[in-house]
Amino acid sequence: CEWQWNARVKNRTMSNHPSGCPACAGKVATETHNLALACAQSGGRLAHLPGEWHHPTKRMEDCTPASGEKVPWRCGTCEWEWDARISNRTRSDRPSGCPAC
Repeated sequence: CEWQWNARVKNRTMSNHPSGCPACAGKVATETHNLALACAQSGGRLAHLPGEWHHPTKRMEDCTPASGEKVPWRCGTCEWEWDARISNRTRSDRPSGCPAC
């Protein structure tokens, strides 16, 4: 993928679990792997999330769909605001929604 990153030599050469490319592993947001793209390609399952994204400075393009980071959301129905992990909103089994609704 040609992604460049800094890593310790010992992490790249461990015999039992050498570290690999973070981009190929889906651990960093890239042009081809990010939350905005996942929402657009979800077949409608995540189509509501861009409208509920309420982070003042961070873009969905800067996050991965499986990120454990808590970010602010605003319900498109009742306008309730709450913080939730991105991974909780995007998981395929029982994704979290607005706690007020």
